[in-house]
Amino acid sequence: MLAQDPGAPPVGLTVFPEAILGNLLSGDAIGIDGRWCNVERCTSVNEWVSVKTADYCPNAEGFSDVPIFLARRIEDVEEGSADE
Repeated sequence: MLAQDPGAPPVGLTVFPEAILGNLLSGDAIGIDGRWCNVERCTSVNEWVSVKTADYCPNAEGFSDVPIFLARRIEDVEEGSADE
């Protein structure tokens, strides 16, 4: 179930509201069955997305426009800024 809220994201990750399956990248976390699962690999063919998760989580599949809970690591944009 991709619609079940997994709660607070893992440490260091930020939740992206209104995300869809087509936004998912390797290294992200996706909410499946009410828990956060690490994404090892995702592929898309003709708007159908297949997601391979870590061994302890189920894999997922669906159309790219399916709403999901997505968490991603956000790099500090101020580090190495050319404005300094």
